[in-house]
Amino acid sequence: MSRSTSVSVSVKRRVFKAAAAGAVAGMALLFAGCSASTADIRVYLSDDLQAAYGEVPALEADVAGVTEVQQRQLASISAADYFRPGNALRRSLAPVTLHFGLQQQGPYLISGDDKAWELWESRGASFIAVLCNLPDLTERTSEQGAAPAGADPRILLINMDDGYLKDSSEHLVLISSGGVLKIKEPPEASAALQQADGQ
Repeated sequence: MSRSTSVSVSVKRRVFKAAAAGAVAGMALLFAGCSASTADIRVYLSDDLQAAYGEVPALEADVAGVTEVQQRQLASISAADYFRPGNALRRSLAPVTLHFGLQQQGPYLISGDDKAWELWESRGASFIAVLCNLPDLTERTSEQGAAPAGADPRILLINMDDGYLKDSSEHLVLISSGGVLKIKEPPEASAALQQADGQ
């Protein structure tokens, strides 16, 4: 091999190594950005529940990351069916269950580093579902014309905007007499957030 050929090969090797190192560094930054992504979910109880029901009812609210298939299943059933004892869909979602009542009015926080996210991401979830067993809500809202046909206002399905389950944002959810709502600002004078226990 001539000297010029040897030098050329050596230069090509250095260029290749530099390019490979740059690619590895770029991937490291990409994954670092993904791991730093957070999607805190904060769930509040509305003050209007006491006026609507005469007291603060004992409630359960389920929060889970769901796939498109599971999202369609949830959109086709009522919250009453979902919370019925032994419901297979509820069991399969492995949700984080939040408990509300007179002595526990929240609010709750499911932080972006909660272990529940690992399960939801592993199943390929792209929606966040929040469901609450508010009593008799569907009948009352249907009579008032407040609930869209075929929809149960006690079931909220949040589509992650960028196609990833964790979309580097914060989701605020309000359980009210009108159903489960996604809100832009936290309710005024809300109590300190309680960390929810992931499954």
